[in-house]
Amino acid sequence: MNQHRRLAALSGRFVGTDHVAPTQWGLGGAADAELSASLTLEGFWLTLDHVQRRDGKAIFEAHARITWDTETSDYAMAWFDSYGFVPPALARGDWTGSDLVLIRTSPRGMARHSFRVAGEDGLSTVVENSFDGGASWSLVMAGKYRRV
Repeated sequence: MNQHRRLAALSGRFVGTDHVAPTQWGLGGAADAELSASLTLEGFWLTLDHVQRRDGKAIFEAHARITWDTETSDYAMAWFDSYGFVPPALARGDWTGSDLVLIRTSPRGMARHSFRVAGEDGLSTVVENSFDGGASWSLVMAGKYRRV
């Protein structure tokens, strides 16, 4: 249960800015961002919602569920977003210091999601893609937020 409790560090409502790289799935540039995360299902899952806005209009939305998998001894994340792809597998990973890093593989390549806890009120995220089996990574999005 300690591993589940560690997810509480990501709980809360955060606002900030995402810097998005142009990709085949969307335009690049800065966007206002909001992340809301809470422990659910008696503390076993973290539910996270992420919205990017430009000019007050949502341009990207994501929903994730993260938990500790006792059978595989790692964290598992299901990620859904407004690009509309069905996730073929869960992302898997663990904490390295104050960073929770999860990697998922799909027919479109690999995605690495990093969540960094910065003190009591700070959070940052980085999403990177790899199309060569993880030999090299390119930035998709980096965000910095503060708890509100």
